[in-house]
Amino acid sequence: MDENAEPPAVEATPMDTPPRPETARPALANATTPHDLSGARPDITALPVNVLAVDLDTAAQMLGVCTATIRREIDRGRLRAVKIGGIFRIRVAELHAYLKRQESA
Repeated sequence: MDENAEPPAVEATPMDTPPRPETARPALANATTPHDLSGARPDITALPVNVLAVDLDTAAQMLGVCTATIRREIDRGRLRAVKIGGIFRIRVAELHAYLKRQESA
């Protein structure tokens, strides 16, 4: 190969992103994300009956808001949560009550 020869042109491609690992948390049926602008209401009845409380991420997913909104509502006293083992948990019944309060406001 000639030392003065240019290397062959390589087409630029976007970097492949590695697949996200599956999380231990099951996906919630019909739950919306904060980026879902369709206006569809999340189905907070999608959890199994034996689930009494959920973490902030799951509560946010169930309500279709970001985790910061959940934290803000807790700080303002609008949403009750309990800290168990250093992790905030919100009772599913409290999420239902919160939604009812929001609908009547």
